[in-house]
Amino acid sequence: MMLKSLYMRSKQLTTFKHIIIILLFLGLLLGLRWVWSENFSSAAFTPAVNGVLDLRGWKMDRTSTVPLDGEWQFYPGKLISHQDVPLEANDVRTVQVPGDWSEALSKEAGSSLGYGTYRLRILVDPLEGPAGFWFKGIQSTSGVEINGIAESNMGTPAENANAYTPKYVSYTATYSVEGTKEIELLIRVANFEDPYNGGILDSIRFGSQAAIDYVRWYSIGFQLVTFMVLLLHG
Repeated sequence: MMLKSLYMRSKQLTTFKHIIIILLFLGLLLGLRWVWSENFSSAAFTPAVNGVLDLRGWKMDRTSTVPLDGEWQFYPGKLISHQDVPLEANDVRTVQVPGDWSEALSKEAGSSLGYGTYRLRILVDPLEGPAGFWFKGIQSTSGVEINGIAESNMGTPAENANAYTPKYVSYTATYSVEGTKEIELLIRVANFEDPYNGGILDSIRFGSQAAIDYVRWYSIGFQLVTFMVLLLHG
């Protein structure tokens, strides 16, 4: 009876230790999430309306960024550049970013396959230094143009599946013309991979180049820490 009692007590202590370890592990993950939210929560701002986001009066610093959420202009079935915008005025519509583009893009209900161009005008106080963008969650390939200056493509946006190359990764871009008061952002997107999710599916971050670099690398660091914690407990 004594041995059985000792065994039961030992088993209860082991179970209790496991519960404590699990609770500490969950507490650590929640703590990391809270620190992330506190450091990178966006200041209150008005979302974009009909393709225009007014950020005048917002001071860029080294750590704060804003998401470019709201109503963007959208040109379905067209991969256009800055000089093409006036010519395509009759074919423009609005689409919510972030979000799936199927309703604005496809003639087939529920299909997200196809291509198109997003456009957003950002009104800012005269730039005093480089401004940066962090692009995430663009399905499945994209090309960016800022005030008529083309950035490197992620993959090859094209009008058909045979000509395009998918590359679903996050990346950054910089615009550094001082004194600029308006930034026109064009994003050419093609998706021939996923019939259920297409377009810009995650918030695009905007701020000073230093802030974008800080937020991006901070995010990478937290993901590495979380991975190591999961690996150790595994």
